Amino acid sequence: MPEYRQTVGFARIAHAVKKIRKNNPNVLFVDGGDFMHGTGLAVLSQGSVIIPLLNAWPYLETGNLLIGMN
Repeated sequence: MPEYRQTVGFARIAHAVKKIRKNNPNVLFVDGGDFMHGTGLAVLSQGSVIIPLLNAWPYLETGNLLIGMN
């Protein structure tokens, strides 16, 4: 598996998933969730910035996401 920087943004995740799926089309990608809870942006916007971000994620095309219960 390739090494990644410690800070991983959504674009980097999407790129990695697309790259892996290119050679392994039957891979199931599942995001464990709880990735934005408590962040300054989410708190200050009262969560309004999260919806457009979720809608824009390219890796959600064929992936699964656990939103979390926080």
